[in-house]
Formats: sequence, structure tokens, C-alpha cells
Amino acid sequence: MKKWINIVIFTLICFIINSQNLLDIPKLDSLNINWYYDKNMAPYSFENGIIITPPPYFLPFKYTNKQGFINPKFLSSIEVEKINNVPYTILAKKIKENLEEQNIFLINVEKNFTNSDKSCLIYEMIYNAMTSEGHNIDFHQIILVTGDYNTSIIGIAVFPEMYYKLMHNVMRESLLSIDCEN
Repeated sequence: MKKWINIVIFTLICFIINSQNLLDIPKLDSLNINWYYDKNMAPYSFENGIIITPPPYFLPFKYTNKQGFINPKFLSSIEVEKINNVPYTILAKKIKENLEEQNIFLINVEKNFTNSDKSCLIYEMIYNAMTSEGHNIDFHQIILVTGDYNTSIIGIAVFPEMYYKLMHNVMRESLLSIDCEN
């Protein structure tokens, strides 16, 4: 009897292993994602006319009206959005008001110029988020708002605070490279 139970269990295990092949279900080890990273930091142009130089090893992504770059290994991203018919000074003021209403402490507020000599406003803050495993991680966020009297461009860079020394200047320089084709 014991021998028959072992045979049934062995047959069941073999059936489960083989049924995965018969049903053509990919195995976890066959789902290797081949990431292609651009290491050269060349300017990248989106369909809506936004041009930005991404940090090295960042992949482009595009959603409905937002696009940017992501590095999944560093939990970091840069998102850019173009908003027509809104002067950037009004948008920057509204962003600052919203952050203050949410009691978000801004660690830096700065007026600056992009690499294409357009004036911009930069807001920096730190916020806490919880991972799917239940760990708390502090994230550093840089918001850059630039544009003119007809168009606003928002650039948002997010990276873990533990990578501040490694990522801050790279992400900031990438945001300052934002430009827009007319």
C-alpha cells in the first residue's frame, strides 16, 4: 500500500511538471527581461516636443499624457509633462500652494535657469512611502517647472533618499536639460 501511495505521489508530481510544458506556460526563469540602457546621456525627444537628456541607465516610458525615464534597479524615475495654455509661473505657484496645504516640508525652493536659458523654479522635498513588503523608504523628489506664457513643462525626479549622494546631481542636471521644440 505504501508503495502505491509513493507511485501515485510521484506520478502526480511528474504530471504537474509536464503539464506546465504542455500548456505552454512560461517558467519564471524564462521571463528574463532584457533591459537596454543608453549609457551616453544623449538628448531624447518625445512626440509632444519635450527634449530631455536622461541620466545613464534610464529607460524611456510613456503613459497617456505623461512620459519620462525609469531605472527599476534604483527605484528612480524622471517624469515630464507638457501643459498647454498655462503660464509656468501660475502653475509653479499652484504647485507650491498644494504642497503647503498638504503640510509637505520643502527642503529647497530655488529660482534657476535651464540649460537652454529658460527660467525655472525648483522644489525639493522628502516623503516616506511603504514598499509592498511593508518597509518604509524615504524618497527625495525634485520638481522643476519651466516654460513660457503659453506652455508649462513639469519635470519630476524621484529617487530613494539613501542614494542621495549618487543620484541628486545627476537627476537635477537631467531636469535642467529640459527644453521644448516650438
